[in-house]
Amino acid sequence: MDKDLLLKQFKEYQNRMAAFRFAMFQIRWDASTIAPSKSAAYRNKMMGVLVGDNMAQQRDPKNLDMLEKVSQMEDIDPLDKISAEKFLKAIRKFEKVPREEMVARQQNTAMATRVWEEAKKKNDFAMFAPYLAKNIEHNKKSAEYRGYEGHPYNTLLDDYEEGMTIERYDAFFGLLKEELVPFAKKVHTEGRPIDDSDLYKFYPKAKQREFLDYLAGAVRYDLDRGLISESAHPFTSGASLNDVRVTARYLENYLPASIFLGLHEMGHAMHSQQGDPAHEGKNLGGAGMGIGESQSRFYENYIGRSRAFWQRHFYKLQNIFPEQLKNHDPDSFYRMANRSKPGLIRLDADELTYPSHIMVRYELEREIMSGDVDVNKLPTMWNDKIEEYLGVRPTTDTEGILQDTHWSGGSFGYFPTYALGTAYGAQFYYALLKDIDVEREIANDRMEVINAWLQEKIHRHGGLLTPDELMIGATGSSFDPKNYVRFLIEKYTEIYF
Repeated sequence: MDKDLLLKQFKEYQNRMAAFRFAMFQIRWDASTIAPSKSAAYRNKMMGVLVGDNMAQQRDPKNLDMLEKVSQMEDIDPLDKISAEKFLKAIRKFEKVPREEMVARQQNTAMATRVWEEAKKKNDFAMFAPYLAKNIEHNKKSAEYRGYEGHPYNTLLDDYEEGMTIERYDAFFGLLKEELVPFAKKVHTEGRPIDDSDLYKFYPKAKQREFLDYLAGAVRYDLDRGLISESAHPFTSGASLNDVRVTARYLENYLPASIFLGLHEMGHAMHSQQGDPAHEGKNLGGAGMGIGESQSRFYENYIGRSRAFWQRHFYKLQNIFPEQLKNHDPDSFYRMANRSKPGLIRLDADELTYPSHIMVRYELEREIMSGDVDVNKLPTMWNDKIEEYLGVRPTTDTEGILQDTHWSGGSFGYFPTYALGTAYGAQFYYALLKDIDVEREIANDRMEVINAWLQEKIHRHGGLLTPDELMIGATGSSFDPKNYVRFLIEKYTEIYF
């Protein structure tokens, strides 16, 4: 086939696949934000049509042949060659999964998400359990169809972070369990007390929104190319560098929920907005969910929970909430915002207890994928593990197993990347310190300097590098979780002892 004609077909295919992604992005965003509650059934039916058509395009022998030929070309735009290779890799990943199974999975997860929202509101795990059971079954089937090395869970873990396995995660979480869990218990029993009662005063939602808009400017999240909406579970979604949207969660009796989760999602958004425009619409993706989470947690924790950040921005917050924060200055708010105490809700967890929440979810997923776990026993299993690691026990499923949306969306293997990404962030932070006076730049409201470093070292690469390659390129060495342990112990020792 003529080279120019082949590349023309490839460009048309790229655009068609980008259009599918854009349409499904819009539908999912709408479903999680403003869609009427009774719209789910018809929406899911339409999603099934889109998913089916998408799969048909991907599995069309003519398209596969075209992608094979483009991927083998040498004298073309390197990004097009990589794009074709990534299309083929993604298709081959699921080519052994029957089309009807893929469609059924998509439809079940769409309905499961809506049911989860209701179940969480009503504290009714039983109404969600059948959908969770189906999602578990779909994941197990997917691993069997696709094949795996060593353990079926490895296939799912690799989907979210290339190269990660049970063995690697067991070693990672083993270090955290050995070093951080006992240190956290020491902080909670021996550290000087921090009164955080002012965080639980009444903070009107409208005023919280005002401060979140201010924070968008502080970190340089471009609201001309994004927006801040609201959802039951905060998330970031986008189909373009110029359309990256985040949602927030406002609790009028707990201020940090909107601030730090807002910064978290803005971190995801910055990662996307600072990507390379040349990658637009080419299906190049990102390096992995762990790298993605490293950026959200970077803005949330390494920037947003720093002393310099509140020296710069506390007085704006106090101006918006003068009565609630009248007894504080930047330093006292910094300590209060970083106080550590065992809690039930992952989204509201402090830096020190956060990895324990992820260990609970990782260990449950590992058990689920290892054998036949009775879905109805999962709430008790969840509660037992929370009590083991954090010393507190959920009294409702809403604050227990129903608190996260991920399993409703069929995402097994995703949770571990939260802890992994947070640990990546520590290594990026120490590398950044070698090049930039971070405290000074934050204090002088020069986030663009830090953003430029992150863009150069991380954001611009998109999916052109593996997580390991990106880490070595940005920091000069392979990933070492001891950086994370060091950061937390040094920070909380200074705050509490």
